[in-house]
Amino acid sequence: MEKIPRIDSLQPQEKIISQENQLRDIFFGQEICERLEESFENDFLKAGGSDEQFQAMISEFERLELEDRKKILAIPKEIRGKRMDFLVQQLKDGKKPEILTKEILLGQGHYTIGYHLSNSEIPQKENGDWTVIGTELDDRDDRKMAYYSLDYQNLYKKKPSNYIYIIRADTSENSAHKKDLGNNWGRAVSLSIIEGYNIQEILEAAEKRFQEYIDKKESAESRIAA
Repeated sequence: MEKIPRIDSLQPQEKIISQENQLRDIFFGQEICERLEESFENDFLKAGGSDEQFQAMISEFERLELEDRKKILAIPKEIRGKRMDFLVQQLKDGKKPEILTKEILLGQGHYTIGYHLSNSEIPQKENGDWTVIGTELDDRDDRKMAYYSLDYQNLYKKKPSNYIYIIRADTSENSAHKKDLGNNWGRAVSLSIIEGYNIQEILEAAEKRFQEYIDKKESAESRIAA
């Protein structure tokens, strides 16, 4: 499970803010991953898998660090059905969940999830294709690109957004995805969508996780001091 950084009230204020941002990053990522797990469960069951099989896979999945979970969840919606068909068949053939989890993680090693904000809804096409198409000309590439962030802190909030699209980011060296190292942004001509959500619902849920953590921490500290 993901380690939660401590917030030390004796630290300088800027360090406290930095640690709070790290916490928000973690809780935002957890909220996204849990929602994606629900989508994956639906596709797994549609592929003929059982609740018991899925819970066995989730049990292995939740042993992973958050960043490794993001890698496994970076499967675009349009190909997820076929991936689930294969996964269910592997389980029926007797492959153990822990072995399957390791194999999936190995195959997904250079992928992770990214976050693209949009003010407009992007519908999935009838043929299954669900893609963010680049619309903004980037002088560095001399072509229209679509942008995404790799964490909560670098979500692009300068423009109004109603939706957050979870996309598959390719972090390999020879990828068509370009990365800005200074701000954890990425860009590509097009982005494959994993899932889409109302951005405000996600932000509110992540903030609720953060506040609950802070409340529990302060309550524990009060009991110790009493």
